[in-house]
Amino acid sequence: MSNSESSASHVINAQEDGKTDASSSSLLSLLDDKNKTIATLQKRLENQKEQLSYYLKRELSVPKIVRLSESCEVVRLFRETHPDLPPLNQGTISKIEAQYREMGDVRKVPSKRQAVVDDDTKLNLLLQPCSPRAPLQSVAVSMAMSRFGKPLGVRSELCALYERARAADGGVAACLRDQEFVLRKVVTKLCEFVKYANGGHDFGLQFSNFIAEPRHLELFGGLLRATARLRRKLDTFRICCDRLLVAEDERNAIAEQIYSVPAEQRVDNNYLIGVQMEKMQLENEIKQILRDQGEDRERIKEITVIEEKLSNLQRQLNSAFARNDGGNPSYAVKFCVKLNKTPKDTYNMLKDAFGDVCMSYSQTKKWHKSLREGREDVNDEARIPN
Repeated sequence: MSNSESSASHVINAQEDGKTDASSSSLLSLLDDKNKTIATLQKRLENQKEQLSYYLKRELSVPKIVRLSESCEVVRLFRETHPDLPPLNQGTISKIEAQYREMGDVRKVPSKRQAVVDDDTKLNLLLQPCSPRAPLQSVAVSMAMSRFGKPLGVRSELCALYERARAADGGVAACLRDQEFVLRKVVTKLCEFVKYANGGHDFGLQFSNFIAEPRHLELFGGLLRATARLRRKLDTFRICCDRLLVAEDERNAIAEQIYSVPAEQRVDNNYLIGVQMEKMQLENEIKQILRDQGEDRERIKEITVIEEKLSNLQRQLNSAFARNDGGNPSYAVKFCVKLNKTPKDTYNMLKDAFGDVCMSYSQTKKWHKSLREGREDVNDEARIPN
């Protein structure tokens, strides 16, 4: 009885320890994911601040701001709500920047309060636009955003997909940790159960009275191995995501360098890049044509050799069947045998070349057979026409 009570208390304590370990592991994983997310956001915020400061220092000046204000959305909202708004100049821009730096995203206040009016710029602060697109820092920042097409809070699709992938990866990793923890606890409890069932002595793992087949225990080992393998794949996936984000940062840096170039130079560079790409394509086509020409030359050489052989055969054929130039019917028969002609074809060719008095069909067939067998000592000689 004491043994069963001690084993039960041991199992309960182990379960509580397992829950504590699982909860602590889950909390640590959540904190780790949160810290990584915060670090990523801070890094992105710093990059955006550096980009905006770079744009403001390199591209925007007071005359350019005044010129761009004509198409700026924020200025348009101001002019819609303030018909008597004075034209922008260096003084008004400085005042507007000071107001936004001081108050930030200004909302409407109850009408009971007295409206605060700036005497220099005549901008009613209670009626300043409070749309989601209102700038949080300064009008110059908003103009820079409008100039380069970079609204506040904009993120590339790649960064958004990266965050989604990291979130899914964190959830799967947490599930894997929980699964591995549960599997290890199950295997441990099975071993402890067998040990206590044997009277506290460890005689080896014998599951004959507990599990129908020994391979059931091997399933847990297989699950553990599969879990570890899946975790390694998730680690590889996480590394690929990190590399992808690094590539995104490099791409953004290249894009910033391109945006820092004036528009005229960008157009010229685009034309130059297009010309260089076409030049590379033409060079590749020229190389391919040269390779094709080399292959064609080899084929021409082979065809030339074959043509010479055919010319020689044609001359031999003409000399063999020349009736008035010393043609020999026996040589003509030999030539027909070399050309794999049948006796009937050989007789017709001899008949066309030398006439009916040359050689009978039986003689032609006999000559043809003897020559095909490699014998030339035939009794009947071919008659040359007079």
